[in-house]
Amino acid sequence: MEADIDLKDKKILYLLLENGRMANSQIASLIGISKNTVAHRIEKMVERGVIRKFLPTLNYDKLGLFSYDIFFKLRATEKQEKAITEYFSKHPYVVWGANLFGQWDIMCQLLSPSIEVLEKTLKEILGFLGKRVEAYKVNPIVERFKIEHQLFEHFKEINYKHKEKITGRGNLKLDKTDKKILFAMNNGFGRSSYFDIGQKVGISMETVRNRILSMQKKDIISHHMTFTRFAKLGFHEYVVFSTLRNLTHEKERELFKFIKNDKRVRIGFKSIGMFEVYFYVTVREPIEFQKFIREFKNNFFDIVLDTDYCVLTNEFKLDYFPKSLERL
Repeated sequence: MEADIDLKDKKILYLLLENGRMANSQIASLIGISKNTVAHRIEKMVERGVIRKFLPTLNYDKLGLFSYDIFFKLRATEKQEKAITEYFSKHPYVVWGANLFGQWDIMCQLLSPSIEVLEKTLKEILGFLGKRVEAYKVNPIVERFKIEHQLFEHFKEINYKHKEKITGRGNLKLDKTDKKILFAMNNGFGRSSYFDIGQKVGISMETVRNRILSMQKKDIISHHMTFTRFAKLGFHEYVVFSTLRNLTHEKERELFKFIKNDKRVRIGFKSIGMFEVYFYVTVREPIEFQKFIREFKNNFFDIVLDTDYCVLTNEFKLDYFPKSLERL
């Protein structure tokens, strides 16, 4: 069911999508309402399920970790699929998970420090699924060429714009204090004050502040995001998979530029294996998605070998600091 939110709610959400930790006083100043009104409206959007939670987006490349998207085709009853969804929701290496409708039924993004750990984790997952898995594909993510959480471009009159960074690899380490802070922020304290986070993890407010600012400077924290259920706002979400051919560097730049500049696309990945490129399209009406696919195919008919898509029906997990990171 679509949530009923007004223009002021949308403006607040616009700013929260830019920076999930933006202070109520700053939001109030930019929009022209009181900070108490801001706090009340945010609370209501959480209650109505528009906002699921606030959390920091981590740059796993900087931590020397590798990401893999795994797609599963299931042969399972509704009850069995629910149990499988619950399994992935609690899995210590799963960052993100979603139910799909189409060629695939479930996809999840796994973290791994090495191919050996990936192989072991995948073997455990397949052991759990057993005969309920009909097919699966593993897509190593080699590049995130677009990460855009914003859908409200018509509020450009609000004078605030966060520039999210997508940078290269590193081998930075998190100590116990960093991990405590990130765990707390990922589990209900993503928008809390430095004082409240400090109270939660048992360290001083100054330490929390300095640690968060340091992780931001090092690009370990690349963004403070607002996990939003776009379906509650009347949007439809799709995952588009594209297999390419005759791809030159020039054509690749053109393709990435098209995807980066198209406001209907929120997230884009370059991979190896089954799909070279796949991305998430969010639109108001299915006819808008059909129009997008036609434009995409017409613009790149000479390099797109095949294009398929699934409907994203439910995001059941987003956990940028899963339990596996506590022991890595």
